[in-house]
Amino acid sequence: YPTNYPSSGLSGKRVGNVTMTVTGATNFSVVTLADGSYGLSNILAGGTYCVTPSRTNDSPTKNGVSAYDLGLIQAHILKRVPEQLDSPYKLLAAEVSGDGRIDAFDLGWIQAFLLSRTNQFPAGLWRFVPANFSLNTTNWTNAPSNRWYTNLGTNVPDADFVAIKLGDVAN
Repeated sequence: YPTNYPSSGLSGKRVGNVTMTVTGATNFSVVTLADGSYGLSNILAGGTYCVTPSRTNDSPTKNGVSAYDLGLIQAHILKRVPEQLDSPYKLLAAEVSGDGRIDAFDLGWIQAFLLSRTNQFPAGLWRFVPANFSLNTTNWTNAPSNRWYTNLGTNVPDADFVAIKLGDVAN
């Protein structure tokens, strides 16, 4: 990980098999290696590009989401133990409905997920944020999910993303 990789509230595990979609002057996609690394080649110089990661499946599907996460989110909503979601990454993980709020609607979706009544949240299973984005507990709802490059002319090292498993606030 680069030296500026955020560590607060993160497990430090890398995520593989993420589709990296490139749109712009050329359009294509690649899948990250098992260690989460990726490279993009044959990009036309001087073009504008958007790189967007996505992962629509998981094995096992619940992978890290448990009743404990429900309890932590409920305590946060009721303001009983607000420090349980003290990281913007945990806030993003708790917001599974895609409406920008953490509320009973999110709890209902996670409960349905745990009971196998659904295998997907409205916001998907994963969220990705550029690792160099200055994410905090006040701007977490505005976190970008992609990277833009304008007039790309050189290699771009350390174009990392933080992967957030939705529903898993306990890491």
